[in-house]
Amino acid sequence: MKPFQLIIWAIVALLIIFIAIDLFLTLFPQENITGILQKNIKLAETNEFLGKTIDVGTHYIEEDTIFLKNSFDITNRSVAIECTDPNLCCNIDEKCEKEIEWNYTNAKIKKFRSINFFVRCINVDELSVCRIYIGKEPAQAKIIETKELNKAGNSIVLETRVKNIGKNDLVFGKSSVELLKNVNEHWLETGEEFPIQNIDLLQTGMEHSFTWNIEVKTLGEYKLVFTFEGQNAGFDKNEFIFENASNEFCIIDNSETETLSAGNERFYESHYCTGCNFAYECLAKWQETMPDANWELVDEETAYCLKDTFDGNC
Repeated sequence: MKPFQLIIWAIVALLIIFIAIDLFLTLFPQENITGILQKNIKLAETNEFLGKTIDVGTHYIEEDTIFLKNSFDITNRSVAIECTDPNLCCNIDEKCEKEIEWNYTNAKIKKFRSINFFVRCINVDELSVCRIYIGKEPAQAKIIETKELNKAGNSIVLETRVKNIGKNDLVFGKSSVELLKNVNEHWLETGEEFPIQNIDLLQTGMEHSFTWNIEVKTLGEYKLVFTFEGQNAGFDKNEFIFENASNEFCIIDNSETETLSAGNERFYESHYCTGCNFAYECLAKWQETMPDANWELVDEETAYCLKDTFDGNC
């Protein structure tokens, strides 16, 4: 082959290479992945997405790219980096032949390739604690539904069905509930405490059900706020509103009263009810009749008011 022809072929080969590179960059442009992650972390800190995994998508990352937690930390925010795909990730703080070396402060992508990214944030006291997941979607706690199983008087039985919707195992799952009462169109904490329920392991896609028996002491509208969470699995919340309605057959009985000593120079005056099924119903009727008295729950037929002297008034 003549030298001139060699030059022509070399030029053609270079043109083909440049066209291929240009086409590749058109199809798979190099993105500002740090900026994309920062934007999604801000989204993950909002109330709507708090505790939930955000899929940042698949992005092509250049060889020897290093991600640093310091690029994402700001005042009142702490970010950790975690590699979650055992097929891609070395063990934490180890060097190996796999494509990603990492610890919680940095991650190095050793070869040019496509990578899946996810982010999630939770609040710990006044600190936003966020994590960037590289490789595989992390475990994610989810409440599928809350349904009523039974309701009688001041007691309601409910079931919450939960699931791990992530791609890694959920460990040390726990479910809790908070009881609120509607007072003048505001939801106020009642202070009632209910035991936390636990599930040690939920593999990806697995479901579990928790049963709750909730009792309330007074009439009114109530809201239950259920939370399901796991270790490094975020959390989810679900609400259930119910009414503890009045018993029309429950009435006060003014025919008699009795004063009893409560010790320490305090006295109880007993007041009676008829037709009540539960102690809280009798108490509620007397609270309506004598709202300024200091009442105590006894049983479905009796309520006590506390007074300072034997002959005094409630």
